[in-house]
Amino acid sequence: MLDYAIIIAYLLLTLVIGYFSGKNVHTVQDYSVANRNFSNMTLLATIFASFLGGADIFGTAEKTYRYGTIFLLAISGYSVNLLIISKWMTKRIVAFKNAMTLGDIMYALYGKTGRILAGLALFACVGVVGAQVAVIGNVCNMFLGLDAKTGIVIGCAVIMLYSGFGGIKAVTFTDLLQFIILIVAIPVVISIMLGKAGGFEHLFAAVPESLLYVSKTTQSYWDFFMLFLVIALPVFDPPFIQRILMSKNVAQATNMLFTAACLYIPFILMIGIAGFSALVVLPNINPDMAFSNMINFALPGGLKGLAVAGILAVVMSTADSYLNVIGISFARDIVKTIYSKQISDRAELRLIRISTICFGALSMFAATSFSSIMDILLFTNNFYIPFICAPMFFGVTGHRVSVRSCLIGVISGCALTAYWLTCVHDETLVGGIIPSLLLSLATTYISDKIEKFFRYKRVEEYENSCDSETVEIAKNI
Repeated sequence: MLDYAIIIAYLLLTLVIGYFSGKNVHTVQDYSVANRNFSNMTLLATIFASFLGGADIFGTAEKTYRYGTIFLLAISGYSVNLLIISKWMTKRIVAFKNAMTLGDIMYALYGKTGRILAGLALFACVGVVGAQVAVIGNVCNMFLGLDAKTGIVIGCAVIMLYSGFGGIKAVTFTDLLQFIILIVAIPVVISIMLGKAGGFEHLFAAVPESLLYVSKTTQSYWDFFMLFLVIALPVFDPPFIQRILMSKNVAQATNMLFTAACLYIPFILMIGIAGFSALVVLPNINPDMAFSNMINFALPGGLKGLAVAGILAVVMSTADSYLNVIGISFARDIVKTIYSKQISDRAELRLIRISTICFGALSMFAATSFSSIMDILLFTNNFYIPFICAPMFFGVTGHRVSVRSCLIGVISGCALTAYWLTCVHDETLVGGIIPSLLLSLATTYISDKIEKFFRYKRVEEYENSCDSETVEIAKNI
């Protein structure tokens, strides 16, 4: 009963904080970026909590159990990702001073076409939310005895209520609560698991050397290098764009992203220790269940409830961030762009809230339509990256390309992704993400160069066919 009480208290506290945080949200700007006056601690909490997801706990423990230290080295790419964002991307994103979303930046770069592309790309984020609420369903089933679908509905309903009502303020301040819970709960849980495995000395003596040290496993070095490369590349995740835009200034965003990158390494090492502890104590289990089985094996009543609350904090903090940007993007980037009549700020805010609820319901469907969490993430991320990365990369680096070239790059990248998913029997860890991204970048660049060449050629031919006075008049025009 104590475990249930802890979990219920956590969910109720989340709703209360979300409600009071969102009471004074009256405009779209309040809902999207608030007053851009968050403290360093609050901004750090929402960045770090949004960055971590269910896969960081269950997936890392499972892959460490299966592949060992080499996997931990590969996913350290996430920390590199944050470092690149903090040192390279932050200043370029903040330069778009009036932007509130990724769609606003794409609009500044490519007009209405760019805004619609951003809106369509964010449909892939439904899969990210679906993956997180699927974890909630699994957690409720494993630890509370609830049916997984019931757990999905309860968890997603809580997220939809505070995220849909309060916007970024509710998301940010609930992220602060969730950050506090996860940095308390996860270390406590891991230390108990380590104790059950006999401490560090016994653990490292018992883990096979092939897993403890970097060596070839069932996957090649190349596969893990490609995994590192994919996750180290900044892919313009919408929640991180939003966090940069809601910061006070470049310095605050840069410093908090750098701090989050430093925090990620010890956190993920702790989850790796949980995977190794499960390998030593429970050597014959299904690796997919490594973390959950260790919770059931190692933790007494009360602490098990704290562990579940910590997992829910990790999961919900990611889901609410993505759900928030999906609702905003659909209303601003799709409906408002296509709809010819002017929409008032109040009507737009109402549309955003309704969109958030609808996409939350759609994410519940996604959570129950795939056999595994990683299947959801792979399917959706394969389309998001070639959709957004090339246009944003050329735009924020100052190498402006035409709208036509942007579309050619997006179409070619998505076409290769579709071909890879349907026709290539790829058993690597990253699939066709890198080839699709490279093709998208290459076709965008080449088509823009060709277009500019023929444009200059036409201008040159026109100048040669006109007298100098006519040319001068044309230039002045």
